[in-house]
Amino acid sequence: MMKKFLPLIYAGLVIGLLVLAALTQQPKPAPANVPNFGMTLPANYRDDFSLYLVIDRPDHTVRHVYAAPDVVAAVAAGEEIPYGTQIIIETYDAQADLLGNPLRGSDGHYVAGAMQPNIHMIEKRDDWTVNQLPTPIGVIDWNFGSFDAQSMLPSTENRNDCLTCHDNGAFRRDFVFSRPLLEDFVSEGEVQYLFCRLPGRGNCI
Repeated sequence: MMKKFLPLIYAGLVIGLLVLAALTQQPKPAPANVPNFGMTLPANYRDDFSLYLVIDRPDHTVRHVYAAPDVVAAVAAGEEIPYGTQIIIETYDAQADLLGNPLRGSDGHYVAGAMQPNIHMIEKRDDWTVNQLPTPIGVIDWNFGSFDAQSMLPSTENRNDCLTCHDNGAFRRDFVFSRPLLEDFVSEGEVQYLFCRLPGRGNCI
C-alpha cells in the first residue's frame, strides 16, 4: 500500500522544496524607516566611475572620491558640471600596527582598512523637491545623500552639515570642493593624493 503513495510523497516533497526556494529568493522589502531623498547609489560605481582623489586625515581615516564619467568629461572640456551627475565618497579606517599607528604603503600613504558605515554622494539635478533636500535654504542644484555601506540603501544620517559646508565654501567651484584636484586628475591621468590636517569631514582644499 505504501508503495502506491511513494510517488505522490516524492512529488509533494519536490513541490514543497521549489516553493520554499522561490520564497527565500524573493527580494526583501526595504525597511519602513528608510528615508526617501530622491537619490539612488549606483551599484557598480567602483567600476563605472573614476577614482580621482584619495585623502588621508589625522584621525587615521582614508577617503576615496569617485566621479561619474560625465563629470570627468565636463571637466576635461572646461565646462560646468552637468545635471544628472554624481560624485561619491567612501571613508575607510586606516589599517594600524600593534601600537595603533596607521600603516603606510610603499607610496607613503595610509593603507585603507575597513569601510565606515556610510557612503556619501552628491548629485546635481534641477528638479529636486523641497522634501528631498536637507533644508529648503541653500544649494538648489545639488542634493546630498548618505547610504548604508552594506545594504546601499539610504541611511538616516543627518545631511544638513554636508549642505551647509558646501554652500558656505564651495560656491565658486560649482559646490565641488575638489574640482581643482579633479582637473589635475584629468590633465595628469593619475589619482590625486592629499593629506588633510583636519579630522572628520572638514574641508582642506
